[in-house]
Amino acid sequence: MPARSTTPTSCCSTSRCPASTGWKPRATSPRSNRARPSCSAPPTTHALSAFEAAAIDYLVKPVRPERLAAALDRARTFAAGRTTNGSGEGIATPDQRRTHLCARLRGSLRLIPIEDVHYLQAEEKYVVVHHARGEDLIEESLKSLEEEFGDRFVRIHRNCLVARHEIVELKRAPDGHVQAVLRHGDHPLEVSRRCVAHLRETVKHL
Repeated sequence: MPARSTTPTSCCSTSRCPASTGWKPRATSPRSNRARPSCSAPPTTHALSAFEAAAIDYLVKPVRPERLAAALDRARTFAAGRTTNGSGEGIATPDQRRTHLCARLRGSLRLIPIEDVHYLQAEEKYVVVHHARGEDLIEESLKSLEEEFGDRFVRIHRNCLVARHEIVELKRAPDGHVQAVLRHGDHPLEVSRRCVAHLRETVKHL
């Protein structure tokens, strides 16, 4: 049987390759034939290289079977072009969502666990991630984060998403605006009028 030529859409890579890094095959292959890295299992020091190579997922050794399975599912989603929920809408399932957000810090990289995020606030072309260890900037849109993590965060303003479990009270300020009081917030956050009704219903069911 003659050999069949195929073009891969993704690949698994590790930084512990003999005499090279796991990113060299991608860097040296022709641009038109490049496969996007689907997952990587390097030590933390190589995390920046993984994200610069536009890796679909990032795994830290020792790799748990369920995380590897989720990474491969995410790679299949990328190859298919989009995630669907059966109705054709692009909605990520729990296993296909990231577990961390990635912030770049002067050439280094910080991974922020999603469960540690208190709220997300858009600021020009960045999003400020307010989390348990402080604040960091990420280069993502608030809309894409809402689409990916809609079951964890709720929109309270056109420029702000708040973790549902962080909301402890909705109150009216002296100027008449509704504010959300957070469990770990230094100050209440303003709720836009268009978000008030939906937010009140959300809080009732928390």
